[in-house]
Amino acid sequence: MIDDEINTDEFFSIGDENSNEWMADDNIDDHIVKNHLEIIVDRVANDKEFYIFDSLIQGRSFKDISNVLECSEQSVRLWYETLLDKIVEVIE
Repeated sequence: MIDDEINTDEFFSIGDENSNEWMADDNIDDHIVKNHLEIIVDRVANDKEFYIFDSLIQGRSFKDISNVLECSEQSVRLWYETLLDKIVEVIE
């Protein structure tokens, strides 16, 4: 069965418009830095801190994260600052 309304150039991109958007926006060096940070965070962070870090990297806001963790935005910021201190200790 042939459907003339289907454009073969668009067939493989159905529902996949933004999946590779990060590849176009970021360069390889950024990914290397992100991977290195994730390795450090995985070593030093507790579960909550890792969740906050991962969520922020994915573009979620402090408000969104605080809703998921059922706490204030200020608490999320404090946990994040604690994590940043841990990261700095490892890097130094």
